[in-house]
Amino acid sequence: MVVQGAELTGADKSALQALRPGETAVRIAPEIVLRAVEKYKRDGRK
Repeated sequence: MVVQGAELTGADKSALQALRPGETAVRIAPEIVLRAVEKYKRDGRK
């Protein structure tokens, strides 16, 4: 899954793998998204 968000700082960008010039989206593994949805359903918004 690829998501967009606020533009990253230089230090944050340097920590990403295979960032393309001008790119501000990041890839998130599907299992992380699924776990986050499960947690949200279980715990609600906090």
